[in-house]
Amino acid sequence: MTRMKINTPIAFASALLFCAAPALATNPSDGARASALVTPGPTPDKATDAQKNSAKADYLAANKAFASGQLEEAQLKFRASYAAVGSPNSRMMLARVLMKLGRNLEAHREAQAANEEAQAQTAVNPKYTATTESTRDDLKVLEKTLGLVNVALPPGASDGTLTIGGDECDLALVGRWVAVKPGSVKVAYATANGDSETSVNVAAGAKVPVVLPVLVPKKTAAPTVKEVEPPKDEPPIEPPPPAEELADPNDRGALVVGLKAGALVSVNGLQPNATGVVELGYVLPFLRRAFGLIVDVGYAQPATSQGETDPRVAGGGYTWQLVQQQLTIQPSLYYRATMLPSVGPGKFVPYVAAGPRVFLTRSHTDSDGTLPVLLEQTEDSTQVGFGAHLGTEFLLGPGAFVVEGLLGWAPIEQRTTGTAALTAVSAFGGYRFML
Repeated sequence: MTRMKINTPIAFASALLFCAAPALATNPSDGARASALVTPGPTPDKATDAQKNSAKADYLAANKAFASGQLEEAQLKFRASYAAVGSPNSRMMLARVLMKLGRNLEAHREAQAANEEAQAQTAVNPKYTATTESTRDDLKVLEKTLGLVNVALPPGASDGTLTIGGDECDLALVGRWVAVKPGSVKVAYATANGDSETSVNVAAGAKVPVVLPVLVPKKTAAPTVKEVEPPKDEPPIEPPPPAEELADPNDRGALVVGLKAGALVSVNGLQPNATGVVELGYVLPFLRRAFGLIVDVGYAQPATSQGETDPRVAGGGYTWQLVQQQLTIQPSLYYRATMLPSVGPGKFVPYVAAGPRVFLTRSHTDSDGTLPVLLEQTEDSTQVGFGAHLGTEFLLGPGAFVVEGLLGWAPIEQRTTGTAALTAVSAFGGYRFML
């Protein structure tokens, strides 16, 4: 097994990740043992258009093979894409293919390397923040099936050879967490003057510090042949769905369908009332889905009643009731603060929106079932005003839970109401699908 060397800062970043990996396969039948440690192409910010087109063609072919279950073909195409342009997305997807094959240790190596590369690229292009977060999530999934060891060398150790679980490792890994298969793991350190070794039991998902004992002087002995057991495949785990293209996976449009319910409080004398809203729209495919066009259709039926004194009627007065049915339609331009970092298991995305608000209003007055009976009147009208939204999403599942406040206003002039204004503040909660 070839020992890894450290020659440049980029190579050092990779050396932090893992011990020596299996050699690159030379034909498709060896695909299950293949590694992504091929010479990468230029980074995305330095690649030519021709290189990007070649990488994208291989990347899309790999995604198609992955989706149809042709995992060996997907491996070869993702490696070819990575060789054309050294994109962290290609390496992330190769790790997911290995996850699907059940080769979790190799998948961890590639996901860790992709995470390091994505962090470096984020300084050049912020869109790789999503790749950094995705690979971090993949590593969390993988580390539930693997163990991690942190090795400390014996006192007085000098140049030597470190092996962890039978793989030769660079000494740059000393003091860092290294992924291993669960079970009994042998850690050994050999020098010209002596050897040190120990074995530890590592459970899946566990982190185990390993302190090597004092070096034992070498003894002359007849060479022995060590029988090596073939590696056992880990059970496959289901990876996240593949990215759709080399671009940021969040830079695609989405159909919006939502349902909200809440309370409406009028400031023109009508009583508080329940209200419901259906929304339909589209989140635009740029700037990480920061902008969207969404139409809200809502309904509320606020009412009010009041007694009046009038000596001309029996009993010296009467009571009237006004019920105002309001169907509202509001197309709005939304701005979503998608650049904010993730919080907890999901992500909060505050938003603001505004647009014209159309009120289709029907006002009905009667005597509220009391005597004397008043003449019933019904009057319809249409008013145009404006509405402003302020709320936040909590991304979860295929969309987001929403909590929102709304200010709506429009002028109104009817025989029953006179010259007035439809001014109300509403509070909503609901769920918004982004498909």
